[in-house]
Amino acid sequence: MAGLIDGEGSVYGWTQRNSFGQSVARRVGIEVGMTDKEVPEWCKANFGGSLIRLTTKHKDIFRWTISGLASVELMKRVLPLMLIERKKEKIAKVIAFKTAPFKSSWVNMERDSRGRYSKKVRT
Repeated sequence: MAGLIDGEGSVYGWTQRNSFGQSVARRVGIEVGMTDKEVPEWCKANFGGSLIRLTTKHKDIFRWTISGLASVELMKRVLPLMLIERKKEKIAKVIAFKTAPFKSSWVNMERDSRGRYSKKVRT
């Protein structure tokens, strides 16, 4: 699996924000995409996640994706086996990003009479 991520995969981490621009969640995942269907199917069968087919002008691309805590556990397992230093560093950063304490901005929000969230106003 480490070789697949090194060669054909990508690792991502991003912060989901609400309409006020406040952080509400951290999203992380792993993707492996290739034109050969068997390898992404094997990834899905062994590690879970989802498999999608992208149609292009030339060849179809099959992309396996796993996200959330399942992807963090997989990252922790493959980190010592990674060969490409740049991807190894990125995986370490994504693991730290997801496992760091998170304070949601929703703490300072309250619902108005219509059920919409708005910032609390101090008086």
